[in-house]
Amino acid sequence: MSQQNSERQFGELVFMNGGLLGLLRRLFSIGRKSEVSLPQFALLLALLTWLPVAILSLIESSQNTSESITFAEDFFVHVRFLLVLPFLVIIIKPVSASFGLFIENTEQLIEDAQKDEYQKLQDQIQKMLGSSLSDIIFLSLIYLLTFINWDDMNILGSNRDYLVGEGDHITLAGWYYLLVSSPLLQLVFIRWLWRWIIWFYTTYRVTKFKLQMDPLHADHMAGLVYVNLTPLSFSFILIAPSAVLSSLIGMNIVYNDAAITEYALQITAYVLILPIILYSPLLLYSPLLVKARTFGIVQFGDLIREHDKLYAKKWMSETKPHVEDDLLGSADHSSLADINGSYQSIQDITTIPISLKMITSSVLFNLLPYIPLIFTYYSPSELFKLLITNVFGS
Repeated sequence: MSQQNSERQFGELVFMNGGLLGLLRRLFSIGRKSEVSLPQFALLLALLTWLPVAILSLIESSQNTSESITFAEDFFVHVRFLLVLPFLVIIIKPVSASFGLFIENTEQLIEDAQKDEYQKLQDQIQKMLGSSLSDIIFLSLIYLLTFINWDDMNILGSNRDYLVGEGDHITLAGWYYLLVSSPLLQLVFIRWLWRWIIWFYTTYRVTKFKLQMDPLHADHMAGLVYVNLTPLSFSFILIAPSAVLSSLIGMNIVYNDAAITEYALQITAYVLILPIILYSPLLLYSPLLVKARTFGIVQFGDLIREHDKLYAKKWMSETKPHVEDDLLGSADHSSLADINGSYQSIQDITTIPISLKMITSSVLFNLLPYIPLIFTYYSPSELFKLLITNVFGS
């Protein structure tokens, strides 16, 4: 399977065109010569979830009190629907491309006798990704949990009078928020979780194949370092919930006199733990790496032992080498250095198939949305002075 075909199969066609969101995208494309692009679809979803709430809140603005949070002031809602939702749609392309490369590169490691079985796995993955049934189940659970936890909904008692009026009377904007905007965003979130679970399942199934590992590979992972690219691309998704959490913390800081230091432990745990969970399926490859390393040490060790015997017999025996053999220019010495260098690559094979550089990048991606919160504690000038003091001394 070519790279282009892999990206096409596991790209937008099954990542976005399947399920209820794919149906919604096709509805947006009615009357057009071509289907709306992902950026256009992201914009339309943002408008669908945000604009009606904005209009309805303006119509009912007379109900707002001086102590309530107006729609314009509620940046938690703006971040969710104008930033997070379109972002989760736009990143489909790079994530799907990475998943396609994972499928293609893995196929190169599958033995010919198992190619058909691997193709069946690909077909199963496509059905799971494009399933409308899973979306219906997810959406049903969203509405069910909303009504089961009705008294504990976060909009009740939130001081957002444009959503909830006197006596916990839900406004038209509130109903639209509860029945359309919030469920749609939650569905997009859950679909991303579903994709990660499918990748987890795919990884599990792949480790059950007899993979053609390469103990001599320069990546020190027997040729498996590429599997880190998929969780690395999924790291972009972490920015979305981090942005939501950051905006919620920001609301508490601005309107409830909270301090960022109160959330330091939660932020630290969230920033560090989520990437670990994200990469954790890669540990399924550890037994394969142990096996590849053991095989390489044994088999290549025997080869080196035989090579060294021949080298010693020729160059280190009591009988001198033939006159025509040039001691300084013989390829034997280079061969000795090369074969021992190759053996070092086998010894350096890690049994934990997680790239430290890539998971560190994921942690940094996850940290980005929390940076603006620093300015609720320090002013830009204070941060600059603090930087100068730490770099150049007091």
